[in-house]
Amino acid sequence: MNETITDLRVGSDPGAHLELNIAIKDAIPHLISSLAAINTSSQGLNLITQIFAELSEQGDFHDEISPVIQGLFISLLDRLQYNVTAPAVARMAKRVDLRSDFRAAIPPFLTSLKNMNTDPGSAFDFIMSELYTDVEYREAIEAATPMFISLLTARSVPTQYASLSVIFKLSENRSTSDSIQATVPVLLGLLGDRNEDLQSAATTVITKLLEKSSVHNAFRDAIPAFINVVGTSSRQPAHDMLITLADNADFRSVMGGVVMKLANPDLNGPRGLAHQTISKLATHAEFSPEIVSAIPELFRLSRSSNLGVQEVIKIIVELAAFEEFREALHASMPVIDQGTRVSENYIRMFTNLPGDFDLSSVFTAPVQTFIVLLNDTRSEVRLATASMMARMVEHVELRDSVRYTTPTLIIMLDDTNRGVQAAAVSTLAAFAAYAEFRTVIRSGFSRMVDMLDRDDPDGVVTATTSTLGQLSLYAEFLDLIRATVSKFTAKVGQRNQYQYISVLAKWISQPGLHDTISAGMAELIRKITHGEDGISQVTVYKLSEMAKYTQLRNLVQAAIPDAVPLLRNQDSSIRGSAFRVLTDLVAYADLHDTLQPAFVSLLDLLKEPQWELQDSVMGILPDLGTHEKFRDSVVASVPSLAELLANNNKNRWGSVIASFLSLEKLLANNDVNLRLAAVETLRKLAPTTALRNAVRALVPGLVDKLRDIWEVRFAAFKALTDMGTYDEYREALGGLNPPLTELVGQDKPLQDDVIPYLRRWIPYGVPNALQETIPSLFGLSLANDLVTLGLSCDTLVLFAADASLNNAIREFVPSFISQLPSADETTRQFAVAGLAKVGRYVNIQDAIGPLIPPLIQQFKGKRPRVDQFLLFLYYQRDVLAAVQFYRGFGN
Repeated sequence: MNETITDLRVGSDPGAHLELNIAIKDAIPHLISSLAAINTSSQGLNLITQIFAELSEQGDFHDEISPVIQGLFISLLDRLQYNVTAPAVARMAKRVDLRSDFRAAIPPFLTSLKNMNTDPGSAFDFIMSELYTDVEYREAIEAATPMFISLLTARSVPTQYASLSVIFKLSENRSTSDSIQATVPVLLGLLGDRNEDLQSAATTVITKLLEKSSVHNAFRDAIPAFINVVGTSSRQPAHDMLITLADNADFRSVMGGVVMKLANPDLNGPRGLAHQTISKLATHAEFSPEIVSAIPELFRLSRSSNLGVQEVIKIIVELAAFEEFREALHASMPVIDQGTRVSENYIRMFTNLPGDFDLSSVFTAPVQTFIVLLNDTRSEVRLATASMMARMVEHVELRDSVRYTTPTLIIMLDDTNRGVQAAAVSTLAAFAAYAEFRTVIRSGFSRMVDMLDRDDPDGVVTATTSTLGQLSLYAEFLDLIRATVSKFTAKVGQRNQYQYISVLAKWISQPGLHDTISAGMAELIRKITHGEDGISQVTVYKLSEMAKYTQLRNLVQAAIPDAVPLLRNQDSSIRGSAFRVLTDLVAYADLHDTLQPAFVSLLDLLKEPQWELQDSVMGILPDLGTHEKFRDSVVASVPSLAELLANNNKNRWGSVIASFLSLEKLLANNDVNLRLAAVETLRKLAPTTALRNAVRALVPGLVDKLRDIWEVRFAAFKALTDMGTYDEYREALGGLNPPLTELVGQDKPLQDDVIPYLRRWIPYGVPNALQETIPSLFGLSLANDLVTLGLSCDTLVLFAADASLNNAIREFVPSFISQLPSADETTRQFAVAGLAKVGRYVNIQDAIGPLIPPLIQQFKGKRPRVDQFLLFLYYQRDVLAAVQFYRGFGN
């Protein structure tokens, strides 16, 4: 009932018009009482509010309409009623003769909002979207700005949120600038609120206000108090806004004391956010003196046991990036000699300081200090120090001292703590970047190789693999690597073989090792493809990793024919990996010619009795089908697939269905889950242009599913509905009836789901299928089920608007009208309303007109709703019939 009611057009009989107006005025009290009686029914409310809106536009009913405005206005507070009430109120508000009534209603309306406990969001939306845009209402709304501001501190979060939305819109106008300035302190305070939606909304409004220079004084006045909020707040938006404000030079002049406030340990705010904010402020020169003054305080905090110490360390490190703070940092830095007990936090600080930060004044005896720390009894200190040395080598002033720690780090490769081992081997990789370290590091190469045999709970093997790979960049290690390749290939098939293969894969990228590694890899590939030495799943899989390297691609290509027998290996893990490898190799176009005959052999496995083999083959069909080289082989496998599907093995359907090779079989499968999956897959495949011809061939089988069990019927109907929106499928949809008619007219469990889908076809020219559903839809428009009735009526209204369906509806109108008197009152009420809407179309009016007089006679004593039938007659534009009806019924 959301369509606009057509203007009443009267012939040349003004007396009839007058009589109708009198009748309608007499009926208005009935409508008002009905409005009060059905205030929880959106359908009834929708109808009556539309009638009021229509009457307000006639111009003859001002005195009768005026009293109801306040009631409709207040009803905007109810979200349940809003969607049906708001359009009617908006229409009335546009009437010139009602504007003064609406302006008078705004103050009490807003007053009621001020004291309410529910969410005023919908009402505020209406005020700003419908009324505020009208210049005649704007002044009254802007005058209420202080009230909206006061609501920002309301206890109700929805009220605060809704008020923020209004203030955002008010802030866009110059006329409210003075009033809006008063919101700034409150808005800044909301950034520290716990509610994230409020924080976000306040941020949006503040950002908007910052664009107005006229509001900047208000911000300057509010910033000192806001700094206190930020200093104690754990809310990211508050800190982000402080940083934003600091980006404005006009505001920085009133932000004195902000750094010490953020660094003050007596405040309850978390150190993390506060210190992040300090680092951002450091980019502005105005804060440099404050930050310099705060540096001793930061170091004092760094020596405490506070949980925020790590964050303090971070800010010290970040400040070290700025030249203007280095003098103060050097002055506050601790002096460390070989007897100083250094905390783990300080070690992390030294680790992260920039490489050009001079540490010569910090470490008075660097060699002794570093070695003492590397031998500390605390494993966490040894680990942190080992990591620190990787950064200390970047400090030119310490590099000679650091070099003397290399033997100690090599010894630490056997540390009792695995984390320390990992840190030590990673640091040696950093040392190797400097030529003067490499001779000593060579002495630890064999220890690193031995580390590959260890377990990897703390990243030891991962770090070692990375380090050994990096050493291949330097000529000093190539002889050691060449001598090691054969040892690594010999490890294939043994414990921890993956680590060795991973290192070989890293080494192969170095041209200087190409010949040596290729020879070793050829032997390794031979082992893989012949299944020697207990080859495991992970080893087979490495074959596809080797293919990533151009230098090895020819070796992999030569191995492909020998790899195919692995598909029948007794070890399921090897067999599975072989399938995965061959699938991975499809990504390399230069291997396709070699792979093509291999896949012919592979697809023959579909005929094998082992279902595991069959499953594996079906699993790679979708990937193969995307490549032209393999498509013929895949298509040739269809007969074998069809034979497999006859076995109804549910474990196999997923991969097969994805390949789009067996949907026709699946549509007829005995397993309902497979039929549903096939239908759903067809629906998803239908939009793909390249597949439309193939999908179209399956439409008859899909139509047949409209007589399946109800789950399949509905799934099939949805798929066919989607297909009806594409030109390629429309001709194939000609066979939809009678299954579709049966579905609409007889299938009660699905009617309410199916009927709305019919509307999707209207723009796409599927008239034959839709025309045959019209009798069923008319029949359902008299159903006792109001949901089904409403859906049917609404669908018929949409059909009536389509030229190809209009005449078909016209033919059924007389039969439908003849059944109205025998329907129950509620059903008749909705059916007449639907018929009224259908009757807006001229050729259908011609069919309805002659039936009105006898229908009025039949309705005597049936008591249809006054408002419904008046609406019906409005649509028919038959004034005399309306008067006759009202006189006959109203009395």
